[in-house]
Amino acid sequence: MLLPQSVVRVTLDVRDVENQLSFSVKQNDSVRRIIVNLTDKGKPYLIGVGCYAVFSATTSKNTVISNGCQIKNNEIIYDLSETDTAVVGRMDAEITLFGKDDEVLSAPSFTINVYKSKIGEYAGEVVA
Repeated sequence: MLLPQSVVRVTLDVRDVENQLSFSVKQNDSVRRIIVNLTDKGKPYLIGVGCYAVFSATTSKNTVISNGCQIKNNEIIYDLSETDTAVVGRMDAEITLFGKDDEVLSAPSFTINVYKSKIGEYAGEVVA
């Protein structure tokens, strides 16, 4: 039976270039959905027609991840995959919002901490 998807809701300011927040997941986690609401100095930021967003991250082993996001109801949505969370350690991430002419409008950043999963150590074993 599949687990229901867990939602991590974050609010990121389009003007803040510093790392804005962090959250944690387990290694190989594939049931996390990140929903991003953007603000501009605390006020809701309206995502224009024709804009698109990309999730990008660098893992602790310097592997770069970059995938498209959905934009729906002024929210940016990204579903983490097992590939995204395969490497244990700190993942420096950002959501880049592009305008209709491929210009970068904003790239607020955050951190995802990936913790080691014990399942790899015990896979296939039955504990009585």
